Amino acid sequence: MANKDPHSNPNDILKYSGMAFEMAAFIGVGLFIGTWVDKWTHTAKPYFTILLAFIFFTGYFAKLIKSLNQK
Repeated sequence: MANKDPHSNPNDILKYSGMAFEMAAFIGVGLFIGTWVDKWTHTAKPYFTILLAFIFFTGYFAKLIKSLNQK
């Protein structure tokens, strides 16, 4: 068995760091839209911000699982 260095393939590093930026973007968009809807509806508590952040977070993980299972 050959010992393989896990850091030998820079494409894997770029792939996984890109996934981290995608996750941040998904959650950021959910927070932005949720904050906008909360201001638009004049809610006392940030219900839409929390709800949309959770929905976008869940959607990202569904996308992540789908992309990781394609190997």
